[in-house]
Amino acid sequence: MALSYEQRVAKMKTVTDIGDQLRKAINAAKERKRAMALCGNFSQKIEINREFKDAESVVRKIRSNLFDLENSFAVIEQTKTNSHYEIKIQSEGLFAF
Repeated sequence: MALSYEQRVAKMKTVTDIGDQLRKAINAAKERKRAMALCGNFSQKIEINREFKDAESVVRKIRSNLFDLENSFAVIEQTKTNSHYEIKIQSEGLFAF
């Protein structure tokens, strides 16, 4: 079974992880589509089709929220950078004559 949108977002820690998770979600959807084509049993096809639709939904959600996800990680990274920069300035100020 493919990961849900929330599970994929939870695995994202940086901006580059967004692309990785999107690629994995696309591959999961393709895998379900291939499995549906190879399956001969109608009841299994119905189950695999439901999983395929869920996987496609995850891909659509990631794509539609791509810019929001990138912005949220950019803000987090900028905050980390700014706090590191402020700490560096403060420590340099202690030793200035």
